[in-house]
Amino acid sequence: MDKLAVLFEEQKKFMEHLKIYYPVDLHTFEGQNKIREIVFWMVNEAFEMCEWMQYKPWRKNPPEFNENKFKEEVADILHFFLELCIMCDIDDEYLFELYNKKLEKNYKRQEEDY
Repeated sequence: MDKLAVLFEEQKKFMEHLKIYYPVDLHTFEGQNKIREIVFWMVNEAFEMCEWMQYKPWRKNPPEFNENKFKEEVADILHFFLELCIMCDIDDEYLFELYNKKLEKNYKRQEEDY
């Protein structure tokens, strides 16, 4: 089993431990609302990640960058991203396929001065 597949399996186990049922019905308000909630928390973790970076150029004594805390927030984002995929019925193989299709499209866009 590759590492991406392991991450998906571990996230599913964690979701089952929390009694989070998946996938959601993306055609219902309830399903879409659950997805919005996951996206909210994922974005929130991204903002927390930004809090660890120096973002006030006018500060004479900025706080020291904490690389470990910064990377921990990256892992938090990944947790929510995996949950989002699972809730949308996207597994590791389908994600790999989607990613490669989009990557090909992005390369083509760059070649065509998109």
